[in-house]
Amino acid sequence: MDCPILYSKDCTDFSTLGMAILKNAYDVHISETLNGEYCAEFDIPVTDSATDKIAYDDFVKIDGQLFRVRSVSSGRDSDGGVYTHIKCMHVWYDACDCKYIHHAYTPSNGEEVDGWINVTPRWVMETVFADTPFLVGNVEPDTATDIFATKSNPAKIVTQLIENVGGFLKRDNYTVHLLKDNPLSDKRITYGKNLKSISKTMDDSAVITRLYPLGQDDMDISSVNDGVAYLDSPLIGDYGYIKCGYKDYTDISDPAELMEKAAAEWSSDTVDGIDKPRVEYTVESPDLLGIHVGDRVRVTDTDLGIDIITTVCEVVSYPYEPYKGSIKLSNHKDAGVSITEKILDEAVALEKITDKNGNIMSQYIDNIRKKMQSQVDEETAKRLTVHEFGDLWVDNLANPTKAMVITDAMFAVANSKKANGDWNWRTIGTADIFTADTINAEWLNAGYINTDKITVRSSDGNACLTGNEFTITTPDGFEAIMSADEGFKYIYSRDKSGNPYDYVTFDHNGQKRFWRGHMIPSTYQFAKGSVDCKKTSSTLVYGAIELKGAAWLEIAKLYNKILSDESLSDFEKYELISSMFQCSVTPVKITSQITGDGAAVVLENEIVTREVGDYVIPQIFEIHSTGTKVDMADQDQTFYYDGALMQYYGAGGYVRESGSYNRCYSLRANYDIAVTLDIDYK
Repeated sequence: MDCPILYSKDCTDFSTLGMAILKNAYDVHISETLNGEYCAEFDIPVTDSATDKIAYDDFVKIDGQLFRVRSVSSGRDSDGGVYTHIKCMHVWYDACDCKYIHHAYTPSNGEEVDGWINVTPRWVMETVFADTPFLVGNVEPDTATDIFATKSNPAKIVTQLIENVGGFLKRDNYTVHLLKDNPLSDKRITYGKNLKSISKTMDDSAVITRLYPLGQDDMDISSVNDGVAYLDSPLIGDYGYIKCGYKDYTDISDPAELMEKAAAEWSSDTVDGIDKPRVEYTVESPDLLGIHVGDRVRVTDTDLGIDIITTVCEVVSYPYEPYKGSIKLSNHKDAGVSITEKILDEAVALEKITDKNGNIMSQYIDNIRKKMQSQVDEETAKRLTVHEFGDLWVDNLANPTKAMVITDAMFAVANSKKANGDWNWRTIGTADIFTADTINAEWLNAGYINTDKITVRSSDGNACLTGNEFTITTPDGFEAIMSADEGFKYIYSRDKSGNPYDYVTFDHNGQKRFWRGHMIPSTYQFAKGSVDCKKTSSTLVYGAIELKGAAWLEIAKLYNKILSDESLSDFEKYELISSMFQCSVTPVKITSQITGDGAAVVLENEIVTREVGDYVIPQIFEIHSTGTKVDMADQDQTFYYDGALMQYYGAGGYVRESGSYNRCYSLRANYDIAVTLDIDYK
């Protein structure tokens, strides 16, 4: 089935066509991360009768996999069409709450020993998934391990199992496999053949070159490591400073085993460890069929000097549009962990001191105050000198320029005198209030700051909070301005008078994009519709995709400006235009079949392109209302509107007995075009 199928939440037979076939669903894509997130999303017109049947927790089968509906929302696209957006989670997430495991223990001599001790991975999987809808498939890791868990569930324990013995999950509906690293795939992705784009990201925030391993009850390795509680990486000298960190191995009680386990964290000739930065490649390719998370593939781009064999840690696939999709590759075995998970510890810590509105809770300030009061009480319990009168300290008795006074439970500091000779007390503190011109502090914790106007400016001048407006300026001169009155504004450039020239705004009316001072559709300009290409055995007339309006005219002008820019190489022109355009055509009908010619088939179906050096890009024409003549293959046509035009070539036909093709039928197709002006080109 080439579209999603909807089943009720209590369905158990998924071999049928369910409650509805979602034939009008579009932008259907699946995102799967190695040992991590596994979800699907799609849009469907509100007018589709199946929309009313979709409910929370219902099943949707996409590309043979079952997902549960977790979110249903509505929106309106740039053409005014109203759609429903569906987000689903794979049925694997049922493993998070389908069974409660109160405590993992091992019976021994009539007692319960904490944990499952020296058990195989298969035993763990079969135990946690017993009496659930899940089946255990292949379990390739066979290293015995210990599992300690309380108030847990199957999914959480499987995650702990993977941390202990390695491997990666393969989730096939309700069947769960735990596999070792896959061998190298036969798939090779090469720029110019089946590679559309590639980007590289390096993150060294988690690098550790001095590791403090901790076992059960925070046991360290000093007893078996000459009194030293840490191990140094062979690469410790490759960095500007020693990067310290710790790692818990709560299932290990033997210091020697703990030391061996920790030593295995360093990089080897075949595996990058915690002492090397995480390097990730994001690859877009029209040829991702047969590539799955956990696979090892080879990616080649000679222009960028990239020739790597590495692990697929994330796949975004479009099962009904196989020419779209992307994969993420990483040199780290734990690459399935998203960057957001790295900050969970910080988030938990912040939640402890902030209320639901994000304000620092008064209890937190009170706790700090009480702690400081206790320290003061401890100090005052010592022998102190009691002063009946106030004290005055000056910097120089003969010629004082600075002074501090302590009197009547008050202190005050001055660094100058008034015209009449009195000290100008500027810093004053009592038990109730503290007043100063300037406070320098690395951190300032406060429940509330009460002022009629506040100005906060960073030392480099790139961030400023004044009144109800916050401004940040980037090193490139871009400005981000957040205002309570005008919303959010991001300014890319200004004109000679200093007025915003190219910018984006976001307020209660929504998002707006301004280019050269004029409002244009924000981020993406979309076009959808149908087009006919007229084809006979002897003639051909391209189908005209008419893109009307000022926004499309500006897009065509930018397209031509890039092509005529002599400062750009052919490859740079190709990259910019490929970043601008996303186009697809889907044949829907052969419109001129002649009975008796044989079985009709679609032989050609594509957007007309042009060459830029060795590269191929979509052809787009700039059209003006005064009339623009365009070569439409076997004839010229003149178009009268302001906008742009693209061409469609499609042909149907049949196969002769000799095996050759006869392209002789006209073809109708649906087109889907998305164009953005948000590209790195001035």
